Amino acid sequence: MILSNGPSYPRAQTLDPLGIWSRLKSRTLRCFMSAVPVLWIVWAGVAAIMLILLGYRGTLTRYEEDQIFLDDCEDHQKKEQTALLAKVEKIQPYVRASIAATCVVSACVIGYYVWDAIRHLS
Repeated sequence: MILSNGPSYPRAQTLDPLGIWSRLKSRTLRCFMSAVPVLWIVWAGVAAIMLILLGYRGTLTRYEEDQIFLDDCEDHQKKEQTALLAKVEKIQPYVRASIAATCVVSACVIGYYVWDAIRHLS
């Protein structure tokens, strides 16, 4: 009696005699599994940049006045407020871009976990 773990008939020739495809396939899966920590690191970096920019903008606008009544002798305050407003307007596009980038990366993280849940539940 012959005991074997597979079929007793000869196996068909594979198209990968050197085993390159199987090594490439396992390497791709290994690289795919490391995408989650990379995604979280990218998210943390983008979120940190956003928080730094928001903090900087907050320190700039901390002493900004909403309404100032100035006469000619308080011209220096008008110049200070104009310079402050110019700094805030200069940084505003970067703040908006960092908020948008954080939203996009957050959507990617959420999308990955939703896709993973659907894949495992199916």
